[in-house]
Amino acid sequence: MKVEEDPQAKPEEEKKEEEVVKGDEGKVDYEKIARSEVEKKPWNALLFDDDSEASRLVKGALGKFDKFNGSLMSVFSQLLAREKPFSSAFEILGESKVIVLAIVLQNAIQAKNSQRVDAIKENKYVEIRTLEDAEAYLGKLLHSNLTNELLSVESEV
Repeated sequence: MKVEEDPQAKPEEEKKEEEVVKGDEGKVDYEKIARSEVEKKPWNALLFDDDSEASRLVKGALGKFDKFNGSLMSVFSQLLAREKPFSSAFEILGESKVIVLAIVLQNAIQAKNSQRVDAIKENKYVEIRTLEDAEAYLGKLLHSNLTNELLSVESEV
């Protein structure tokens, strides 16, 4: 026996999405939308999809670093008195693609040394050492950019 669904009833996912989109006054709440997207940590799926731009960016950055900084990794290994020297930047960074992505993006945003110096002075530079640091940085970056995009679309309407 087939049970018919109420055509007026909304699927549970749609209801949740509608709650996120609308604020207390029934207006679109861009802050809630941005927070909701950040909570999903979309960078994780992208980093494990070999065809994604994020994955290719990380792979390329690691390849370049390893190619041109072998002696640096060797010295770093000696400073840490490691029996087996580091073989890659990925190993140094705890084999976390998320950390690599966060570092690469921050360095791309502040491409020049003078920009990094300014960012440090303005407390905008983030020292990314752990997965938590990386996720916080990526979350803040996504939140800021998504909120700005949503507001710019609204102002165009």
